[in-house]
Parts: sequence; structure tokens; C-alpha cells
Amino acid sequence: MSTPLQLDREAWLTESAGLILDELIAPHCALPEDRDFRISLGFPSGKVSKVVAQCWVAAASADSTNEIFVTPIIDDSIQILEALAHELVHYVDDCASGHKNHFAKVARAIGLIGKLTAAVAGPELAAQLQQ
Repeated sequence: MSTPLQLDREAWLTESAGLILDELIAPHCALPEDRDFRISLGFPSGKVSKVVAQCWVAAASADSTNEIFVTPIIDDSIQILEALAHELVHYVDDCASGHKNHFAKVARAIGLIGKLTAAVAGPELAAQLQQ
């Protein structure tokens, strides 16, 4: 039985995204003032079994909002949050740099490690996400 204080998954993701943007990403780059994002559960395009989350450019949305899709089949909170952090780095530059330049600089600065197309949280970022 759920209580009024419990968040549904999309609300939890949206609240988490705000914290990730403000506390982790904003110290390393300017946040968009003219664009917003929306998070939905759904299957990102591509290989459903491998893609955890995906950010779409604002132009793909009728109201010029970046759409971030997060798979509903993974329930590991840290895995979801590290994927969300990755997609929020795409959001800040409207997916313009792919996995290079601006994306790479900010992703590394917040603590994403490994191949940037499938980066995971390093130890320090994982500890922050755990909180």
C-alpha cells in the first residue's frame, strides 16, 4: 500500500535529476535557462536490452523540451541514477556534442568513468548517488 509521501518512479527520477543538475553538473557548466526536460519511463530507441536511458534533442518535442527516456525494466537505483546523470550531461548541451568535447569534459568532471557511450559512476560519484 502506498502512502502520500511515496513518489512514483517518474517523480523520483525528476526529483533526482534536479539534484544531479544542481549539485553535480552545475559546478562544471552552465545549465540551460531556455529549455526544460521531461523524464518518462519507456524503451529508448535502439537495442532495448542494452540501452538504460536516452536523451532526445529538444527539437524532437512539440514544445521544445528535451525528452529523457529511462527503461522500466531495471530496478537498480544506482544504475538508473548513473544513466540519468549521463543523459543530463547530454541535456545541458541539447545533445550537440555527442560523447565528445563538452559532454566528455562534464561527464569526467562529475565522475563518470569508462567508455563514454556506456559510462558508469566512479567510486566518488557512486557514493554521491547513493546518498
